[in-house]
Amino acid sequence: IENKIQNEIDNNHFFLEYQPLIDAKSGKILGAEVLSRLNSPSEGLLTPKSFLSAVNNVGLNQKFDYYIFEKNCKWISNDVNRMNYVYTINFSRYTLSAPDFADKIIHIMDVYGIHYPCIAIEILEDKSLNADEKATMVKNLSLLKRKGVLILLDDFGKGYTAFGDLTEFDISIVKVDKSITQNAVEPMGFVVLKNIIRTAKDLGMKTLCEGVETEEHRRAVIAAGCDMIQGYYYYRPMPVVKLEGLLESQKNEA
Repeated sequence: IENKIQNEIDNNHFFLEYQPLIDAKSGKILGAEVLSRLNSPSEGLLTPKSFLSAVNNVGLNQKFDYYIFEKNCKWISNDVNRMNYVYTINFSRYTLSAPDFADKIIHIMDVYGIHYPCIAIEILEDKSLNADEKATMVKNLSLLKRKGVLILLDDFGKGYTAFGDLTEFDISIVKVDKSITQNAVEPMGFVVLKNIIRTAKDLGMKTLCEGVETEEHRRAVIAAGCDMIQGYYYYRPMPVVKLEGLLESQKNEA
């Protein structure tokens, strides 16, 4: 895969799927997470678990991140109604700490006429940063936040993502890791989740609980005060055409 990943990008062999985000109170679709897939002529259909390490190992993080971001912006631009929703999209901390990151994101959005508030930049927990990298990342995220772009802290409670990130970065949404979400069906786990949500709210941030797969999970995160929900209980990742149908149906019901 490592030997071929550059060609896979250059030949546009990647495509997007989406997993809807649900309003915890109304049950309506608020938007979706953007997910990349690779349809490789030689390797077949691959998910990020199979190719992201190759992207990292050959140093193509930035090229890949901007490529996927632009594909998503192009899709949104094809229908003005799509800008009524929020699309969360993953970025490596390698990319987020590049000096020109914010400028490139703003340029791509402007080229496609994308409204800033319909994009949420997801901070992956894929790398620890040195002081200079962190300072650059903070500057980039603050500039985007001032423009109206949402900043989402991914996998909170796992790996590099910790409470320090809530104060260091200008966060809009805290995405709670599925391990914490699913443990919330137990008394101790529920207390942990409830306190994470309370802390986020005290800091003026929204919360998104991922990994909701059962009715028990759903009841627990709603009782804990979560704002948004994502998981197989509602929807699995889906092709673009299926998401388009769901958004059209919801618009017609309004």
